[in-house]
Parts: sequence; C-alpha cells; structure tokens
Amino acid sequence: MKMFKLIYLLAMSILVVSPIFAAETEVFSVGGLTNWDYIGGGTAYDADNGNAEHPFKELMTLNTPASTNDYGVDGGSWDWDVAELAPVGHVLPNSGSYVGVRYEAPAGKLITGVTIPRLYVNVDTNMHVQIFDADDVFLVDPNRTVLTELITDVTATSTGTSAIEIRWVNIAPSTIHLWGVGNGVIFNTIEIVTEDDPDYVPFSPLTFENPNKPSTWFGYYHGLTVYSSGPLGGTNWGDSIAVAGSYTNLNHVFPSQEAIDSAIANHSYMLVDVMWYLFSESSPGSFSLRGDYQNQIQGLKTMFAGAEDYIGAFSPLDEPYHRNVPQADLEAVIAELKAVFPGIPSYLCFARDPINSMTTATLPAGLDWIAFDYYDTAGGPVQISEVQGTVNHIKSIKSADQKIFLVPPSAQDNLQAAYTDQQLADTINAYYGLMQSDPEIIGMIVFPADGCRQVVFDGIGTTIPLALAAQQAIGAEIAGEVCGDIWNGLYTFDYDGNCKIDLLDWAVYTTKWLAE
Repeated sequence: MKMFKLIYLLAMSILVVSPIFAAETEVFSVGGLTNWDYIGGGTAYDADNGNAEHPFKELMTLNTPASTNDYGVDGGSWDWDVAELAPVGHVLPNSGSYVGVRYEAPAGKLITGVTIPRLYVNVDTNMHVQIFDADDVFLVDPNRTVLTELITDVTATSTGTSAIEIRWVNIAPSTIHLWGVGNGVIFNTIEIVTEDDPDYVPFSPLTFENPNKPSTWFGYYHGLTVYSSGPLGGTNWGDSIAVAGSYTNLNHVFPSQEAIDSAIANHSYMLVDVMWYLFSESSPGSFSLRGDYQNQIQGLKTMFAGAEDYIGAFSPLDEPYHRNVPQADLEAVIAELKAVFPGIPSYLCFARDPINSMTTATLPAGLDWIAFDYYDTAGGPVQISEVQGTVNHIKSIKSADQKIFLVPPSAQDNLQAAYTDQQLADTINAYYGLMQSDPEIIGMIVFPADGCRQVVFDGIGTTIPLALAAQQAIGAEIAGEVCGDIWNGLYTFDYDGNCKIDLLDWAVYTTKWLAE
C-alpha cells in the first residue's frame, strides 16, 4: 500500500478514536423552553365535557415561559419561570399517563446531565416528575411526599444520550383528579450539560440547494405552465419537467408554487417568465409596463424565498419589441429584478426580424442572455445558414459578457412551417451543431415542451419520436446526468445515485481507492 494511503488511514483513525471533550451548560430560565418539544402519553377524561376520553396531552397546557404568581411564595418566584404544565379544566388522567417536554441534543453533542434547580407541584403526591433518556431509560424521580411541595436540585446524570424527557407522570394505579390550572407543576429553571460526541463526524452533504450553476443549458419552453393572470388565466398545461428532468437543466415556467416544487423535485433550474407580473396588454399585440411593477417584483421575492438557487434566469417578456414594449421599460424591469434578485441573469427572447435590425444602442442595458426564436424559412423547415446569420449579427452588437441562446422548434406544425418527423430531428440537430461550434452560444431552449398542449399545437411528443429522441440525446450531452451539472464532476462519487454525496458514497469511494 502506498505511503500516503497509510498516512490517510492513520489520520482518519486518529480523527475517529480521539474525542475532544468540551462540556457546555445551557440554562433555560425566563426565556422559556426554546428548542424543546411538548410530549405526552396515555389518556385522560374530560370531566367538564361528559367524561370524554382524550389523549392526556390534549387536556393539558404547556406554558413557557410562565407566570407563577398563583403558586405562592413557597413555589413561585413571583416572577416568570421557564415552564408550567397545567390542566385546562377538570381532568382525570389514567394510570401511567404523562405530559412533559423533550430536548434533543444539537448535532455532535451528547447530554451528560440535566438539573432542575427548583420545581413546585400542587396536586396529589402520585403525580411525579421523572426524567428519561433517549432510549426511554428511567433516570431519576424525586419521590414526592406531600400534596404541595417545593423540590430543589433534581439532577440526573447519564453516560451520554441524544435526548432528555422530563415527564409529569401519574404513578397511581388509577385516575387522579386535576382541578384546573392551580393543580400543576412549574419549573423555575432547567440546566442541560452537553459534551462533544466522540463518534460524531461532521459532514455537510453536497445537495442541490446550493449548486454551482452549469455553464451550458438545455430545456424547454413551457416546461410547466400555470397561468395565474393574463388572457390565459387559470390555464394549466401540465408538468413536463417531471418527464424531461433527466435530460434538462433549465425549463421555462411561470411563477407558481407548482413550478418551484417541480424544479426542486426534478433538479431543474427555472427560466422564470414574469411578463404577466410586469406588463399588461394595452391593445391587441401591444404591452405596457405596469405602474406597480416594483411591488410585483417584491411579491416575487416573497414567492421564491428559499428557492432562489433554483432560478436560472428571469425573462421579463417574450418577444418584447414585437409587442411594442419601449426599450426604457425593459431596462427598468431588468434593473429592478437585478436589485431584488442579485446574481440572477436576465434573459430576453426576441423575434428574429426585430433582432436582425437591432444595434448595440437598442440592445437593452443589463441584459445577460440574448435569445431569438426562428421556426421556419419561407414557410418551410429552418435553414441553419439563416440562423447562423442572426447569430453573427448578435455577436456584432453584444458585449463580451453577454451570451446567446437558441430557440429551435419542437412541433410538426410550428407556426408557418410544416415538418416531417425526420426534418424536425434534422433541424434540432443542426441547431445543436451550431451551438457546439460557438462558445458564445451557451444554451438551447426548445419550443415548446414535450407533452405541453399549446393553443395551436397538439400531439407533441407522440407524433415526433425521431425529433424527441434527438432532443433527449442532445440534452444528455449538454445537461448530462443532472447531478453532474450540479457538482461539476463530483457526481462521479454519487455511488447510490440519489443526487446526494453523503458518507455512504465516500465510504464506497474510500474502499475502492484503498483497494487500488
């Protein structure tokens, strides 16, 4: 075995078998029981409502923090204490029933001790405070002797447990009368002692939530279309991301929770089309900037909170100049989106005729990704030479930082052009060949999605098997295995194929590596 592998094994052995203990005490007092859970077991009778039997926990209250003035000077502090367990009314708990609180040790820690400096009970002596560990092992019971009792310094020690439960338990062989909030138990303070877990190996698995974004993209328009407003409000054209997620990494969506959920579930970035949030149709075919567009963008911030990593880019409006939108309005919304969502690119898809007439001056400022759609040449299938001509023109007017997207067709009857399945497959492959030949072209967003039922399209994905196969092959090359794009090569260590690189994967890798 090579020397560096021996050193590796020695280092790992030292890491695993050499604990570094650091005891810490967390004191829970007037601030309440933060990070504790309310627990309960067994049943009780609600004497105020026909003696109906319920889980004991439902007929009790946990107040944390709690005012204990009603318990008197012997038990209460005449101030606020950490917690109070009390019945909501006339309650009869069965034997063995309990309520209480549970504390889980933080990751990498074990609980080695718990102390209740002072607790006060005002009820039958068979209601006991008991402490259990994570394995339900009994640790301590102060063994009450009088009805109203102040108990001090209840302490339990343990060899190390991941959780502690403090229970208020009926140990009598039958029911006990609890007559309202005065018949409860209060805890003045609870102290938890923790130490480092010697067997804990800190590890943060690489997951999709914070990926390094891919450098090349492939996906579909209308990957998931749910219109919440606009002329097609209420339209739902289905979720193609779920079908195409294995070979795409960027799919066009309209803002919705369904889109966010599908992107997360299928490991896809979203090309978020916000046209109906920012613009309204002022006349047939013409759109105007909404006066409340800034508020709308703030609403988008709320909608996508926590899911920003899944946004590949924002698309303010499709074919903006074809829809008579002024350049200044486009620049205003791009700037606002960038201010609210820093680091997320802006994307605009232009109709082919307007973009061939554009200049550097008329290309909207702040734009990151420039796309154009082109589906037919003189009523027939696209001639890739004409697509190349438009790409050359864009390159002549854009900056070095701006990149190009292609939008090839994916329907036999795509606008004016009628394709055979083979012609459509050839066209899509030609687009891909152009993309491969030019590093300035970083993505293909195919129109429309497989399985998406458009206003003028039908049967997509069912009558074009050759074209669909071409798209799947292209997507596999551009997006690869989705995990590979997310982790820039680390996906090779995802041995169990669950799109997470965790300790099990590294164990397999280490075994293979050491065997070499």
